Amino acid sequence: MMKFRRSVVVTCYRLSPVGNRVNASIGSGITLDPKDSSYVLASAIFLKYPVEEFEAVAVNARCRFRVLLECEDDHEPVRENFRLKSILESQTLKDALSHVLPPRNPEPRYVGEPADEQVLNSFSSFLILERMVVKNEKTVEEILEVALSDNGRDLHKGSEVYIEGTPFPSNSPSTVFLNSLSQGIVSNVFSTKNNKTKNWDRGLVLLDARILPGQEGSAVYDSSGKLAGMLLARVNQSDVEGAHFGLAVLWPHLLRSLLRCQSHQSREESKLLPLEKFQGLDHEKREVIWDVEGSTVMVSAGGSRGSGVIIEESPGTATPGFVLTCAHVVRNHEMAAVRWMGKNGKEEVSLGEVLYRSPAGIPFDIALLALRDDEDDSFRSRAIPATIMQDPPHRGLEVLGVGYGILGNPRMELSGPMVTRGIVSKVVSSRSSLNPVLLQCSCAVYPGCSGGGVFSMEKRELVGIIVCNTSMQARHMNPIYYPNASLAIPVIAIAPVIRRFNQSQDVKDLEYLTLNDTRAKEVWGLGEYEALSPRSKL
Repeated sequence: MMKFRRSVVVTCYRLSPVGNRVNASIGSGITLDPKDSSYVLASAIFLKYPVEEFEAVAVNARCRFRVLLECEDDHEPVRENFRLKSILESQTLKDALSHVLPPRNPEPRYVGEPADEQVLNSFSSFLILERMVVKNEKTVEEILEVALSDNGRDLHKGSEVYIEGTPFPSNSPSTVFLNSLSQGIVSNVFSTKNNKTKNWDRGLVLLDARILPGQEGSAVYDSSGKLAGMLLARVNQSDVEGAHFGLAVLWPHLLRSLLRCQSHQSREESKLLPLEKFQGLDHEKREVIWDVEGSTVMVSAGGSRGSGVIIEESPGTATPGFVLTCAHVVRNHEMAAVRWMGKNGKEEVSLGEVLYRSPAGIPFDIALLALRDDEDDSFRSRAIPATIMQDPPHRGLEVLGVGYGILGNPRMELSGPMVTRGIVSKVVSSRSSLNPVLLQCSCAVYPGCSGGGVFSMEKRELVGIIVCNTSMQARHMNPIYYPNASLAIPVIAIAPVIRRFNQSQDVKDLEYLTLNDTRAKEVWGLGEYEALSPRSKL
């Protein structure tokens, strides 16, 4: 059994001139040595005041720290007094985050919270705390070198992760939520070709595990239970959606940057302990991620943007393939741009002709694009047509949701589509034919995922086409969105029509995709239950 227990709760008290404790800040931290809890690394994001102001107060010895530690023998947690040993700011992390977090008052952005100078300073500054009674005091360099020698596997898209942290630390009894554990996968990684941030390529990752307030600064573990990173922030698409992804920094990247900061000079990477090679996933899981990524494209038409899934090629034609997406992604446009990650991470673009889109108000919300041939055949060399699942999906089926949701700043692109993990929560069938007409899944989806695919984990087969997540709205209130209650079109319901068209190449055959089923209209919110139906956020 994996024990974890590297996360701690840090309370910082600011002393008034008469010695009273005021302005208590409570957050999370990580012990730097797995065998010794005498040193703790805490992100400055939990402080209630700017880092610059905190530094001035700390220098005058007007700050006190209490650290809540969980005991290995399952005894009651203990609180111990710590002192501030050092404040370090990672300039390289700050530069990288400036490309991820959007500025204040921006055009519509896709990731994170406002990134003014104060916010960036807090996210890139860290406190090293030392137990008040330490037998063998170490230098900051020695502390960081020990921590760097005990990191877990490098995390990649699809890697299984655990987050250990204490949510609501200031609003609940300390032991109720202390070091609560959540599980998820790496949904995406950030990469950049910017010179300032080249050392941070793939050092920032998005996680789809449950993230609750107060867990910022907590430990992120790999599948073996070894420390792999620190949770920096909860990220969301808008103010009304709630935060369902975690932005984390990989442990080796963070410690390397703090070592460079401490030495006040840029050390060569070769002088530091090397990063482990790609060990985040076993070979089988890597292939699953590669396949579902290779089948997923970004579709944009006019000002609308969504995702799509490549399906089998057209025999005997010059068309490289078809793309399934949602009708509300292409709207009334006749052509759409299709983008995907080509070789060496280069973005490739092709044009797709809209052969069919479902009429408004009629299920399914589906469209089919035919891709024009390209001179260098780049689409055919990179694309992996999805295999359509032939058997009806069942409740509990493990699936991956794949789509281009939550895109970052163009200067630091996400590495291909987002990947989230879940199960088929419910299969809704037609009353007349018992064929499935709607899938409800627990994998989180966000704006931009519409038209993306739901794939089975085991066989990598296309199970459904993502349409929307769920929202509920009380009268005179803003809607509340539930990204983990996603709705998808069962591909098995439209597969016979696609196969028929693939053989005949007669566009008229696609009209059979228009579904006149009372049950389908009800469950998709197009019938008499429209007022209570889920609304698309995508």
